[in-house]
Amino acid sequence: MRLARLQRLLLATVVFAAAAVALRGYITDDTYIHLRYAQNLLDHGEFSFNPGHQTYGATSVVWVLGLALLLKLGLPPVFAAWLLGAACGLGVLVLAEAIVTRLTFGERWKTLVLLVIVCDVWFLRWTFSGMETPLATAVLLALLWPLVMPSPVSRDASVRRPLWPRYLGWGVAAGFQALAVERIGASRLSVIAATAPLFAVPITFFWLGEKPTRNTLIGTVLTVVGLIL
Repeated sequence: MRLARLQRLLLATVVFAAAAVALRGYITDDTYIHLRYAQNLLDHGEFSFNPGHQTYGATSVVWVLGLALLLKLGLPPVFAAWLLGAACGLGVLVLAEAIVTRLTFGERWKTLVLLVIVCDVWFLRWTFSGMETPLATAVLLALLWPLVMPSPVSRDASVRRPLWPRYLGWGVAAGFQALAVERIGASRLSVIAATAPLFAVPITFFWLGEKPTRNTLIGTVLTVVGLIL
């Protein structure tokens, strides 16, 4: 089993590396916006496109911070964006392989699924474009991880609890938020997307009686990262 996983990851990594060579030099206009914000953050200590005028014109604060760190280490701007995207793209492959491994079909089919992912043109394009897409994809896959984890065991060891309570809290929270935002006239979709996860944790664990575990902490951290993204 471990050998099959290693072979699967190695094959996907080879394809990924070949794509990295084929797409070298590819970059999008928006990547330069991130780089401008990262450079101004280092030079002036402010989140701005033009020094002295702080604005939120970048689509990911975390991505700008990552670029700023690499620039601080002395990496050329375009290469820093490429490297950060490649690292996050590899993270996507590792998470996808971990999820595929827990599926019940045969090893050959698992390999095929991973190859379909790594050969996806849009995945490769945006991974090496210098944009934050692979980082966001990695966070989403990490949030999906509980769906393929073994179902939790209740206090009675002979009874295994279902998976649905892990996500019902998110849905209930989103519903209450949809009603609440009508009072303030804000965009319903934007407020739900931004704040519902904050309500999901207490609803899931107090209303549904879930027991906090190590995955609780991991999920909470990933939720906060997702909100920042």
